[in-house]
Amino acid sequence: MIVPTRNARRYAALKTVWDSLDTMAMKLETVIADLDGQGDYTVDDIRERVANSNGREMLSDFVCRVAAEFGGERRRLPGAYRSMVNSIRRYNGGKDIRLSAINRKFVEGYEAWLFANKKMNNTVSFYMRQLRAVYNRAIRANVLTGGPVNPFQNVYTGVEQTEKRALDPSQVRELETLDPGLLNFTFSHNSSMPTRMRDSLAMFLFSFYGQGISFVDLAYLRKDNIIGNTVRYHRKKTGQLVVAPLGKEMKSIIRYFAPRVRGSGYLFPILKDSGGDNRIRYESALRLQNIRLKKLAAMTGRVEKLSTHAARHSWATIAKNEKVALSVISEALGHTNEKTTRIYLDAFRTDFLVNAGKKIRRAIKKAV
Repeated sequence: MIVPTRNARRYAALKTVWDSLDTMAMKLETVIADLDGQGDYTVDDIRERVANSNGREMLSDFVCRVAAEFGGERRRLPGAYRSMVNSIRRYNGGKDIRLSAINRKFVEGYEAWLFANKKMNNTVSFYMRQLRAVYNRAIRANVLTGGPVNPFQNVYTGVEQTEKRALDPSQVRELETLDPGLLNFTFSHNSSMPTRMRDSLAMFLFSFYGQGISFVDLAYLRKDNIIGNTVRYHRKKTGQLVVAPLGKEMKSIIRYFAPRVRGSGYLFPILKDSGGDNRIRYESALRLQNIRLKKLAAMTGRVEKLSTHAARHSWATIAKNEKVALSVISEALGHTNEKTTRIYLDAFRTDFLVNAGKKIRRAIKKAV
């Protein structure tokens, strides 16, 4: 095969075709070699054997192969695949399925089972999108041939906007009063609150006063992210540099956790410097944090819903209500689309962020 070397796009397209033909040729050679050992056979025998070999790989085995291709922070994607595989096993009576079983009847039956088990629309969509992604990946890898009918054409794969509930200043104040010592360096031992619940409260308040730092960024914060009276970090989601003034509330919470992170480079006792998978540790901590936040909300008697994202949404909403400029809020949250990493922020912008934090603290203190 002669391919153009000066036209990159055409070269890539032709190489894809060549690779597909090469894979098919190898499959044919394997089938023919197998039939040779069984005696006489026809072209129809070859065609039937090739067709029957298509999609014979088990779903879980294929997902494991895909997972092995990913590394570092990209492990979240295969993690989503594994979650989908576990769900399908439950649907299928604890058994795995072959890739060839992914057809319209199976997919629609799986969707009906998810809804029958009280799964929300977005949860159903999540599993469907993961299964569709694996299905398409298997086709691209030439281990599955897609049929004439799209198995996913009649199932829900959209995303509904979820209701985001921001706390008002009085509700933030209610959370603070569950253990006031967290924010004034006294660390009172509230007998009604176990240490793990106090930890979750402390992390939520740190996230809130840290300009709505997301839980993943909080988990990965290191001690060297503290520079002077600021916390400087790059968002995991966008790579954007964020600078948050280090207020007394945040300093108090850092001191609260300090005894448990001696010898660690991390600011919070969530991840470890070595040993094990920090991605798994983070995901486990996130689940536990949201479970405990629901309990903390119930303890206040005034907060209906509480999640890790509520800290971020609440900070932004209160800042907006306190007339903080939208451009300042966007910068504080790291919501710009700039690709260039900013190492330093000029003093003018930092002063704006300090003033925004002061306005929010005044709003909380005034709340009754």
